[in-house]
Amino acid sequence: MRPAAAPGPSDAKSLEVLAAVRKAIGGDAKLAALKTVSFEGTYRRLMGEQDTTGDLELYFALPDKFQRIEQLPAFGPNLTG
Repeated sequence: MRPAAAPGPSDAKSLEVLAAVRKAIGGDAKLAALKTVSFEGTYRRLMGEQDTTGDLELYFALPDKFQRIEQLPAFGPNLTG
C-alpha cells in the first residue's frame, strides 16, 4: 500500500473553502443533522455538432437515497435513482 500524497496548495485552499461553507451554514453540528438536500440548475451538453441545454435536479435523502431528474427539451424528463 502506498502512503497518501502530501496535500498540494490547491488542496489547502479547497479545505479552507469547505471550512468556510460549513461555518456559514451553522457549523458541523448543523451539517451532521442534515437529512435531505436538493440542487437545481441548468446545463449545456455538446455531443458532436449537437448542442443541447436542459434542466437538472438532484435530490438526496441521507444516507442512501437519491433521485436525478434530467430534462432535455426534445425528450422530456429522464429519472434516475
